[in-house]
Amino acid sequence: MSDEFFKDLLAEHEIELTETEIEPAPTVTPEWIPQPRIQRPHREKSDPATFKVGTWEWQPPRNWIRLALPHPRYPSPGALATDEVAHVYDAECALRLDAEIVLRQYLWYVKFRALYSDYHNEISHGLAAERIAWLRGVWNSRGIRCPEPDEFLAMAIEPEPKGGNRWHTDGPVESLASVSSDA
Repeated sequence: MSDEFFKDLLAEHEIELTETEIEPAPTVTPEWIPQPRIQRPHREKSDPATFKVGTWEWQPPRNWIRLALPHPRYPSPGALATDEVAHVYDAECALRLDAEIVLRQYLWYVKFRALYSDYHNEISHGLAAERIAWLRGVWNSRGIRCPEPDEFLAMAIEPEPKGGNRWHTDGPVESLASVSSDA
């Protein structure tokens, strides 16, 4: 389309064409280089050996969540993270978030199946089976014990811990469902 078309269109609607001076783009300095990424110290609830599926954690500003996987760990806290180390850490963070969401969805299914036995249909059962199969695969690949069906039910019907707010909690909270049965 030519400029004439737009000028005619503006004239038909009695809109005056004005000349505006456009500022030139700012001069670009040499390419921005991000600051080096330092590997953070290990977070609480990050040890796979002591981690228990379903442990409660306060995540501001949202609410209480159940952990499906331990927090990722950098291999050398305090050292510079190479691109490869940062990529692996970020992928572990993404997997942890996915697992948290899938666990929440599965626990919702377990809770409603227990409370309202006729609530779900075949599609719901199929989705639940896919979700628990995916979670079991992730847990098995990391050597994390998969809870038993009765433990999932206990997690599903257990109310969120009391307390917890944007600023602090009264200390670590562990779900009754995630307490080791060895005790």
